[in-house]
Amino acid sequence: MAAAGGTAAAPVCVLVLGMAGSGKTTFVQCLAAHLHGQRCPPYVINLDPAVHELPFPANIDIRDTVKYKEVMKHVLLLFQSGDEVYRKATKRIQVSIFHQVLFF
Repeated sequence: MAAAGGTAAAPVCVLVLGMAGSGKTTFVQCLAAHLHGQRCPPYVINLDPAVHELPFPANIDIRDTVKYKEVMKHVLLLFQSGDEVYRKATKRIQVSIFHQVLFF
């Protein structure tokens, strides 16, 4: 997309944050549909590993690398265990998540 004067416009980045149920997904769905209608398809990244389904396509989806239910199992283990188990589980989660992010 060219700006006035023939130079390329800088890309716009929109980060959508909000409380649960505040309309983030609906907003992104409407914005993505509008941009597609303007023949300017957005690059959408989903960073919510707990969302069940997205009503719009995401170019990158955190759910492909981070399994929400597995993370929750580890978190519950942390709260139900003693100090030594806590340290081992924390290290296991850190290594697991770091590996998933690095080798995506």
